[in-house]
Amino acid sequence: MKIGIDVRHLAGGPKTGVGVVTDQLVLALFHALPKSSFAVFYNGWNAPPQELAEWEGRENVSVIRSRIPNRFFDVAAMSGLLRSHARELNTSDVHISPHMLPLPQLSIPRILVLHDLSFVRYPDLFSPRRRAWHARIRPYAQAQAATRIVVPSYATKRDVVELWKIPDEKIHVIPWGTPPVNTKAPGPGPKASSRTILFLGTMEKRKNVKGLIEAFAQLQASGRSDMRLVLAGDLGWGSGEVLELIKKLQDPGAVEIFGYVNEDTKRRLFLEADMFVYPSLYEGSALPPLEAMAAGVPTIVARNTALPEICGDAVLLVDPMRSDEIALAITQVADDHQLADDLAARGRVRAQTFTWEKTAASFCEVINEVLA
Repeated sequence: MKIGIDVRHLAGGPKTGVGVVTDQLVLALFHALPKSSFAVFYNGWNAPPQELAEWEGRENVSVIRSRIPNRFFDVAAMSGLLRSHARELNTSDVHISPHMLPLPQLSIPRILVLHDLSFVRYPDLFSPRRRAWHARIRPYAQAQAATRIVVPSYATKRDVVELWKIPDEKIHVIPWGTPPVNTKAPGPGPKASSRTILFLGTMEKRKNVKGLIEAFAQLQASGRSDMRLVLAGDLGWGSGEVLELIKKLQDPGAVEIFGYVNEDTKRRLFLEADMFVYPSLYEGSALPPLEAMAAGVPTIVARNTALPEICGDAVLLVDPMRSDEIALAITQVADDHQLADDLAARGRVRAQTFTWEKTAASFCEVINEVLA
């Protein structure tokens, strides 16, 4: 069996979100299907990611590479102009698209991954440029044409059925594995006297960092000077509003902004954190909370979309639209050591149930179904 996999989302710098899923899924499938061959597809003018060279060194892996700028590739692919690319891709028995990037017309089954439909449900949470990109790649048409659709949660499946009227039987729910977390190395030393609240993710409207800052402002106004807030992640659309809110805090110096962090810094932040707070407005999965849970950090997440489904009873759930509820949950974890220890223990156990081996095994079932 020959399996094609589109890894274009590994381009463009550090891996987050979809890039993490693509990387881990490819590796898991390599291990799950050692007797199969893989045709890994990558397009881009710049140098390919390091992973491509490592994978190409495997006996059962070949790389199909194109150097067309992606914005032109997308248009050409949907216009039927990339016939030579189509011929190469169609030499596989099945093709897996870990993201909804357009491809030349395929004559083989295509398994399309939809991570979420936030851009359909809440388009106002995205920048005009991002909305234009979604319109250009025509995700709805791709979903209709795909042989099967894979989603990481039942919450996302409900959205696909409700918003796009895709038949239920065409959609498979396959949760992602917990991202690998290294917390075994020695820690940074004694924790600071202040309680450290950690947020990890892109600072954008959908992640609702604004709600977290408003909750932190309430904590400072109530006299809680023992709190420290750490924000780790790239600055996204709407982050300017967050930065302005931080300036208006009673003590702006209690907020530390890291930007994107590498794995070593992330490990240190998890080790220092007293709690992890993720009040996102919409999630198709729960990768950052799972990382925190695996690291043994008491976790607070929003009571919406896929977050309760994935995190279960191992977290505290809050209404992301109520900053007072977020502030109360933070206070509970900070002041109740038994609660914090219980959340840390339950989080570790819960995170261990989500493995990439399970994800790959479920993918193999879908592959066998479409080939049958």
